[in-house]
Amino acid sequence: MKTFTQVYAALRRKNKGQYALLSGCCFFSVLLITAYVCMMRSPTILSVLPEGGDSRKQVMMVFVLAVIGCAVFTTYAAGLFFRQKSRETGVFLALGASRRQLQAELGKELALISLCSCTAGAILGGPLAWGIWQLFRLFLVDSQEMVLTFDPEAYLLSLIFAAYVVVMLFLLGGRAVRRTNIIDIVQERLDFAKKMGVEHTINSKEVDAVEKVREITGEGAQLVMECSGANPAIRQTFDLVSNAGRITLTGWPKKETSLPTDVITKKEIDIRGARTSAGEFEEALDLINSRKVDMMKILTKTVTMDEAPDTIVDIEKNPGNYMKVVVRVSNDD
Repeated sequence: MKTFTQVYAALRRKNKGQYALLSGCCFFSVLLITAYVCMMRSPTILSVLPEGGDSRKQVMMVFVLAVIGCAVFTTYAAGLFFRQKSRETGVFLALGASRRQLQAELGKELALISLCSCTAGAILGGPLAWGIWQLFRLFLVDSQEMVLTFDPEAYLLSLIFAAYVVVMLFLLGGRAVRRTNIIDIVQERLDFAKKMGVEHTINSKEVDAVEKVREITGEGAQLVMECSGANPAIRQTFDLVSNAGRITLTGWPKKETSLPTDVITKKEIDIRGARTSAGEFEEALDLINSRKVDMMKILTKTVTMDEAPDTIVDIEKNPGNYMKVVVRVSNDD
């Protein structure tokens, strides 16, 4: 039987491209900053550039711009990674996994990614600087005075940037796990979601859901899952989603819904349907059987086939009293 950690690892292997991309971006940024700072703080360079002169100021300005550029580049790459990761987080939370479990697993991943990529970038930054300097000597100026020497203190600036990368990854990762929002009109279900750890819940009967989502996210939700199948709710997803966001339709509508194609094009929305969860049943069953996901938290009652009709009627009348109901099709235990 697979444990929660094993299932999480299986998902990681399926999405190894996303992990490789994030690791590569972190590595590349630290590599460039390390190489630049090794040359900038080299005694060879400092002896050529007069202290307080314009040339040294220009070198420092370029370094500052490089740091800002690499920081923005890495932060953007991390944002894309956690955007993809949020889908997995939503699935695990829906199955009953705790945020603490998800944060623990994500913390292990981020620790490994940041440690390996930043360490490799810092180690290889020096050789890269030496290689670039050799090309400079080969094609431009070459003399005995131009032999490149390194100042070990230069690595302090590299370590500071690497520390920024690590802290940034953990902050964005923690926020990605925490920020899961649920919209409903049954207050009891929203209260239940709060007890399960959902940070934001919205009762669309009491507040403007679109304005509330924008207030929480700043730009609209990056991922919107429509689970009711109600036509007005399906139409509203296009107002809730952010630019370049994704809408996943899992509800089963009774009739066609007119879609705003102009909004789809303008926002560059990705729309997907999800019904059979192909290839995911084994992982879901493993989570349930291993008790890593407590299904009893969302199971309201179990009924027989004879009791099912009356139960369905009661659900329609009192939706707040139910979460999930299992119908037993056999009397066997």
